[in-house]
Amino acid sequence: MKKVVALFFLFTASSFAASPYVPLERYQREYRLLERAKEIGLVKETDLTYRPLTEEDFARAIVEIYNNRKVDPSLAKRMFDELYPEFKPAVDSLLRSEDINYIKPLNDLSFELYGLFGAQHYRLPYAEGLRIDEGLNGRFRFSSSAKWDGFVFYLEPEVRNTTVRLNRGYLLFEKKNVRVSFGKSSVVWGAPPNGGLLFTDNIRPWLMFKVENPRFEKFPWFLKPLGDWKISTFVSQLEKERPRSYAHVIGMRFTWRPFGVKSLELSASRAIQFGGSGRPNYHSLHDYWDLFIAKQENEPGSRHDNNQLMSYEVVYYMNWLNRYKFQPFKGGKFYFIYGGDDAVKPRGPGGFPLPLASGHIAGVTLTTGYTDFNVQYTETTDSAAYWYTHHNYPAGFTYHGFIIGSAIGGDSKEIKFSLEHDFSFANGEFSYSYQRHGVYHAISEEKVHSYTLKLDRKLNLTQLFPLKVFSSRLYFSLSYNRVDNYFNRPGENKDYVVSGLGLDFKF
Repeated sequence: MKKVVALFFLFTASSFAASPYVPLERYQREYRLLERAKEIGLVKETDLTYRPLTEEDFARAIVEIYNNRKVDPSLAKRMFDELYPEFKPAVDSLLRSEDINYIKPLNDLSFELYGLFGAQHYRLPYAEGLRIDEGLNGRFRFSSSAKWDGFVFYLEPEVRNTTVRLNRGYLLFEKKNVRVSFGKSSVVWGAPPNGGLLFTDNIRPWLMFKVENPRFEKFPWFLKPLGDWKISTFVSQLEKERPRSYAHVIGMRFTWRPFGVKSLELSASRAIQFGGSGRPNYHSLHDYWDLFIAKQENEPGSRHDNNQLMSYEVVYYMNWLNRYKFQPFKGGKFYFIYGGDDAVKPRGPGGFPLPLASGHIAGVTLTTGYTDFNVQYTETTDSAAYWYTHHNYPAGFTYHGFIIGSAIGGDSKEIKFSLEHDFSFANGEFSYSYQRHGVYHAISEEKVHSYTLKLDRKLNLTQLFPLKVFSSRLYFSLSYNRVDNYFNRPGENKDYVVSGLGLDFKF
């Protein structure tokens, strides 16, 4: 830590060249460390509800941890010592305001082996659209990147069993506080670990054009006392193999930190599914304006009868817990999301439109700096309609058969508890979830009890064949699932086990 002290005094908010996104699935530990740092108060400026972050975003957060180390010196040093080596090139480039062109044919390698025992098929939740079959399943990925004159090129091919595809591949450019990207990437919005009700990492990366400001901005002129804001928007294309081939999705998210209170974030997110085969095309700005304001939504025969979803989110970081020494917790956060699926019911009080179906997520996380406890309740039930379905889109709000939003799907409820602790030999997590599917609309509810154990350990490998290994990691997961009324069939019960073993190398 001492060898970089002098550099931190050189840090300014000057613009920095673009850098690749950091995939959530392979960097779960690093994302959780940033969440923990923000819950304690070591990170204050970086917003963690717009994911994936780039390497530059991580670098800025690592600088924050160092600069705010007086909040808790021992925890700051521990987090810094774990994160800085992982993102050292990005941190050093940020501090020196360097823009270095490079070509890296091999960034990292990832080997994964999954086992499914007791069921024929299983859709692994929040695993980038990974579907596994009974027995053993393999997955192999590697990535390459290059940077030239402020542009980043990134490619990540993968092999899933015997299928070869491009998992990620995009072009990214950043100037001052505007970031633009085009290609196959991900959008995970919301305070919950895997995203909220609209956009999560439950699906594989998809083709999109995205524009955002990666760091909070002050409101202009006389509005400056109102606080900070941040925005992101994208337009994407869904797959060909669906009833409405090549339908599109527009996503928008706006966050406000009111009156300079950095521990409170208020957000609104929106998704619009439109177009596709057999649906009207949009050509003019007037058409897109009507789409934006949901004109004639749910009116039979209207060209604007599209699938509209929206959510409102409150996130409050309880970093003040660090001041009370009589209790074990150093910080935490509370979050609540209210969402509406599709357009309006008859107008509510004052003419306010109401959604056809509503859903909610409520959660709280508490951390000691070494141990994290999280409880989260999710529900997508409504007696009037299903979440993630639409009469003009038979496949619903999905991509390659996976829900773009919450993995529990519509007409469901879930309560989940998780406990994570940093042991000397590895980081460990145990979680239990209880899900109910078909709460209102099925003859019999499907009830799922899931018990999951995860272990994540960094390895001290420095050489792999002729290659210099920058960092390496071994991770393991084991999940036991008991299902009553399997697929809502009364009396049919099933027990199955899902295991996973992975090995990552970064060069």
